[in-house]
Amino acid sequence: PEPVEHCKVQFQLLVADMFRLVLIAALVALAVSQDDSCCSMEDRKAVLRMWESVWSAEFTGRRLTIAKNAFQIMFEQYGVPTELFSRVNVDNTNSPEFKSHMIRVCNGLDTIINMMFDSDMLEEQLIHLGNQHTQYAGMKKSYLQDFRNAFSRVLPQAVPCFDKSAWDRCITFMQDKIGSALSG
Repeated sequence: PEPVEHCKVQFQLLVADMFRLVLIAALVALAVSQDDSCCSMEDRKAVLRMWESVWSAEFTGRRLTIAKNAFQIMFEQYGVPTELFSRVNVDNTNSPEFKSHMIRVCNGLDTIINMMFDSDMLEEQLIHLGNQHTQYAGMKKSYLQDFRNAFSRVLPQAVPCFDKSAWDRCITFMQDKIGSALSG
């Protein structure tokens, strides 16, 4: 009888250890699923789908309206200084220079959104954009957040079923990489 009793105890200990491992694995899985900073493959697909619904060649007029509204929010509601854009005639937001600038900025966003599926290429582009933004006197990391937030407010008006969570996770990741060389 003693060896059988010993086997029962060993089995109970094994079951208890397995239960602890399963519990730990479940907690880790839960923690990972709750991570709001991860731009998952599903998020990337959602962001690309949303972006393509407003940023293709057939929507030229809409693209300018979206960009202009986002920049207006950045200036008026988030306080991004217009002086950052003085070289592109920001004093006249209807000028060809400023309209062209808004489209160039949004085309840059279009580029990195379309690079999200190639991590190495995206990394290089984000580093390039980060280096580029360090050249602008007065540019701060917080202005990139204002840019993301402005688009988060404008896009739901143009994109059916806008997924703000996916947008924020993916664009924040990219914004943080671009802004890593900037202060404030």
